[in-house]
Amino acid sequence: MSLNFNDVPVQNLEQLRPRLTQLTHSLRKLEDSMAASATLPNWSNLQNQYNVILSQLTSFSRTMDLNKDVLKHTNVYPNTEFDTTQFEGLLTTLLRKKHLPEVAEWIENNMTDVSREDLAKDDQVAAEYLKLSEELLGEFSFDDNTPLEGSDKPETPGVDVYKYMFGGGAK
Repeated sequence: MSLNFNDVPVQNLEQLRPRLTQLTHSLRKLEDSMAASATLPNWSNLQNQYNVILSQLTSFSRTMDLNKDVLKHTNVYPNTEFDTTQFEGLLTTLLRKKHLPEVAEWIENNMTDVSREDLAKDDQVAAEYLKLSEELLGEFSFDDNTPLEGSDKPETPGVDVYKYMFGGGAK
């Protein structure tokens, strides 16, 4: 008996594999770096890893979106050469149609539509925080020419932000 694989969307599935592999590798690297010590990793390294993961997740998501029709109508089944007795647990997991309870809950919680009122509330909160940050920023002076306390380096003229960062420079 010869199997016909002409109708299998191999190209569509193979587009997903490297993106998912990269994403998994990056997430594992982030997890390992955070578990390596009791303190958080360097902020810039953490941000760089986050940016890489975000771009990989975006790429994976776009690829999934481009192939959603094919993936939605593709049925998975083992071929005749698959040893079902030895890999029964793996086969059951791969062919599972029902989501795990925590996954189903996550999907249900995130499938709600965002209303215009919710977006308006977000805009209102953002405007309040912007106003508050401008008020707080107004309490500090950036034009004081006094040297930094505890600093033996001569201050560069016109760089008052460093003074603020070092001493606070409250009015």
